[in-house]
Parts: sequence; structure tokens; C-alpha cells
Amino acid sequence: MLQTSLPTVRSELGPTTTLPALFEWRFSPSTHLSASRHPASIYLSPGHGPSSLLSQHIKNGSQRFNHTIVAVGGSDRRLSQAAHFGLHVDVLLRTFRIVYWETIDHVVPGLRPLPTLFTDRYLRDAGPSVAEAMRGASLDDTSKPLWLFASWGRYQPQLDRSPNCRDRQAAVRWLQGMANASWISKGKRSPKEYWPILARHRFALSPSGLGIQSPKTYEALAVLTIPICHRTNLAYAQLAAEGWPIVLVDSWEHVTIANMQRWWASLAHKLRGARSCFADKGRMYRMLVSGETMGSCIQTAEHLHLRPSHDTREGARLAASPGRRRR
Repeated sequence: MLQTSLPTVRSELGPTTTLPALFEWRFSPSTHLSASRHPASIYLSPGHGPSSLLSQHIKNGSQRFNHTIVAVGGSDRRLSQAAHFGLHVDVLLRTFRIVYWETIDHVVPGLRPLPTLFTDRYLRDAGPSVAEAMRGASLDDTSKPLWLFASWGRYQPQLDRSPNCRDRQAAVRWLQGMANASWISKGKRSPKEYWPILARHRFALSPSGLGIQSPKTYEALAVLTIPICHRTNLAYAQLAAEGWPIVLVDSWEHVTIANMQRWWASLAHKLRGARSCFADKGRMYRMLVSGETMGSCIQTAEHLHLRPSHDTREGARLAASPGRRRR
């Protein structure tokens, strides 16, 4: 079943169903240490797992972690709060080959972004519509006749008023001012309605979530829709710098038909390759362990002809089509 292969990070079904289950050592609500004294990968969930135990392992022999990657995620606790739950970022950077972090809210040289990916509950609530939308997703005129989808807040509506999500508040205000724009599809949808509607749009607005990133970014990419994020979200800014096909804007007012035409022409051809890189938890895990960037993975996917040329031609034609400006 498709949902079981998607890389979820948080699951009510238990850790064995998630991406972190593939890590050799796991410090999370369910701690697991493989027999290996030299693990290739470690997953740490701040505030849930015993970070003090990992610190003890580092003190007992940091040399053995020279070839190990560590991913810090699965929690809404932000990078700026790391010291409060016993994590010292400078120590991690000195100890491990690569350090990934999910909730980046300030720049730390050498730290790499960890994508939030999917949330198991959201996928289960949507049921078969997820697999159907992903299988049917394409870049041609018929599949994507619509421009911009803006739908969030079904699970955590209070975030629209949260001081930690200022770009989200700004997005709400911008949408209120664009009430008459026929090219924007707005409003909350049921989980089963959400996926097929998302797949019919070329872009989806994706403001910050409680843990800085939002699963909506990756849901969009899964159906070949380009997420539009605010540049002040440093996690998305770093992911975009590594080659994820994400649009960054300094203001939501920069989201216009003309700009979306330009963004679609420059990014649409990367969507299939990106999906092949991250929408399978085994492939996503291997990418993290190897240190490969999304940009490099997309290039490999394109070289292996995972991008149909028909979709590429249709994407470019659709972006330039003046007849669709007001849809």
C-alpha cells in the first residue's frame, strides 16, 4: 500500500511504521540501539528521547561517530531551544559526519535541514485518496487546470493567530484581501477532498506550521504541485538552497499570475524527479545517510529518464498559455 512506503516521521501506529525506524540508533519515544557500536545513522527526537544517553555515548568515545549521520526531528521544539533539552549543537557538529535538524529557526553554519515530510494521521484520515491523487498526478493541461490552492487549519486552526507563525498570519490577511481573485482556491477541505483538489493545482500556499515546517509542503510535492513558502522560514530557505523545488517569496503579495507562470516554467520539470527522491522512506533514508542533496538526486533521476518529456513540454506550454490567465 502506498501510504506505508511514504516517509512519515510522526505516527500513532508506533515507530516501526516511520522513517526513523530505519535508523540504526533511535532516541525517541521508543528508544532503540542496534548491536552496532559504530552506527551509520542516529535519530533523535528532542524532548522525547533520552538525549542524555546519547551525550554519554559521545563522551565515552566520540571517535566512533566520525562516519555517522544524526537527524534531529519529530518534535515541534525549535533549534533555538536545543540547550533547554540537553542538546549542544556545536558538540553534535564536531562529533558527527552530518547533522540534520528539522526545526531550524536560526542559521548555524554546517547544520543541514531535515524535511518534515508526512504525518501519518493526516494520511490515514485521507485514506485511498492519497494514492489515487499521487497516481493520477501529471503536469498536463487536463490534470492541472488551476493556479493556486490555499487550504490549511483543519487540524490546528489556532496557528493562524500564533505569534510563532507570523508568515501564516500574513497569508491569512493577504487571502482576505484577494477574496475576488478567481485564480485562488481557498477554504478548508475534508482530508478525502483535499488530495484530489490539491493535485489539480500548479501551486499551493504553504505558510509555517507549529514546528516551523508543515506537511503541506510535502503533500504538494507528492502530487507534482509546487509549494510557495515565505523566505523568513529558514528551514524552507535551506531546503530550497539544496535543490528542493520550492518557491520562496519575501511577501505573499509577490504571488501573482505572472510570477507563477515564470516559476512553473523554471521548476515544473523538477517535480517528478523530486518525488522519486523523497516519497519513499527507503530512498529518503539513503539520501540522508549518503548526504546527497535534493538537487543532486533530481539530476540523477532525470538522467535515468524518470521525467517524462511530454510532461515537460506540457508544463512549459501551460505556463506560457495566455488563455489560462484567469482560471
